[in-house]
Amino acid sequence: MLYAEGDNYRFEVEAGHAYCNVWRRPDLDSSAGADLAEEKIQLFVELAEHHAVYTLLLDLRVAPSFVGPRTQRALGEAFHAFERARKPLGVVTASAVQGLQVQRLLALHAPLSGRDFHDFDQAKSWLRSYRER
Repeated sequence: MLYAEGDNYRFEVEAGHAYCNVWRRPDLDSSAGADLAEEKIQLFVELAEHHAVYTLLLDLRVAPSFVGPRTQRALGEAFHAFERARKPLGVVTASAVQGLQVQRLLALHAPLSGRDFHDFDQAKSWLRSYRER
């Protein structure tokens, strides 16, 4: 079920599991991309606090490989929302640089709840093993 969508992202919720897909938009500059990342913070907070959502899977496989400081701050805040709620957060990346950025952000903002993946199916399986507690 569609939860929210924007110019470069889409959130869906299915059986208590939230999914966020983010994609590259070559027509947007880095400032516009950062604006969209900041826009998503509130959606992460809402989903983390929602009693019927158990997990979130953030799919960055077709998102920009490298993001600037504003987007990194936004991701940190979004990740921390799931850490605060003690809900699992999986992030799927495609490139080594992207993976390193995500690993650093997860270590800082969601060290207990967050986990990075390079395989979408493995991430989905890991998150689906979690249910309401």
